[in-house]
Amino acid sequence: MVLSGIILFACKPLEPENPVTFTACSPLPVGRASAASAVLDGKAYVLCGRTGVKTTGYLNDFWQYDPQADTWTELARLPFKARVKAVAVSCNGKLYAGLGFNGRVYVDSCYLRDWWCYDPVAETWERKADYPVSWTDGTISFVVGKCIYVSLGFFGGFSSDTYKYDTETNEWTKCKSGTINARMASTGCSAGNRCFAGTGFDVCNLNDWWEFVPETEEWHKKSSLPGRGRVFATSTAVNNCIYVIGGRFFGGTETREEFYDGLLEYDINSDAWRLRGYLPKGGRENAIGFTINGKGYFGLGADKNGNVLNDLYSWE
Repeated sequence: MVLSGIILFACKPLEPENPVTFTACSPLPVGRASAASAVLDGKAYVLCGRTGVKTTGYLNDFWQYDPQADTWTELARLPFKARVKAVAVSCNGKLYAGLGFNGRVYVDSCYLRDWWCYDPVAETWERKADYPVSWTDGTISFVVGKCIYVSLGFFGGFSSDTYKYDTETNEWTKCKSGTINARMASTGCSAGNRCFAGTGFDVCNLNDWWEFVPETEEWHKKSSLPGRGRVFATSTAVNNCIYVIGGRFFGGTETREEFYDGLLEYDINSDAWRLRGYLPKGGRENAIGFTINGKGYFGLGADKNGNVLNDLYSWE
């Protein structure tokens, strides 16, 4: 019966429960996939990504989205190397960004460890302490208080480690070993002081879901996502729920890959999942997701045909 339910979910469209309504917003002038985004002082910032296939068209531009005016403004170009799958978070009134990948797999210098801080008042970037290890491709991040946590990733193999960055001391510290499986291409975000992550790839597609507890530096397994595993999904927290958006089932070079078009909602209090809607333009991977004033946003990424997208949508 369980297997039948999984197959049904993966192969047959389901009716969303209490479906959300997506509203189209102004598109980003330069479309991209594998970009990074963060929210600071009620505005979203988008940086890096790629405009071409997975190894071409790397970007190091920097954009600000104002949800009140529904407008995009291009800011001064970044002082660091173009890249994909960077980390970008806001913490303690500043924007922090870095890590990611640029180049060829298994070439050490292509796994980027630099870490930067953006002051929105002075509109300047300052380089901070480098990330201590090279597992910087396909990481996830959380923000709790004045600390930033970066976890998982790839560098010639998969990582299960988590590192804490203290924005006041400019120091990275390795957290104690966790129980989450090593992986890359997962998704994760924080909702207040609670941090959640899952999916991704190790030797297969994963659909598990975990909570990271910063106080004890422990991982606790939660209810898995319905259906098969996925890679390169995105997530954002709205109120007391986590929303997981898109992604794809990686089937290898000889197998057709399935792109997911659902908006999945994870209720933190009940540890339960439900389908809340289908993405307006179908499945996509390597999108961005963020939340401003209780409203969720998603956009950009690439579709099943490899087309790079520049659209943006909101929901409540």
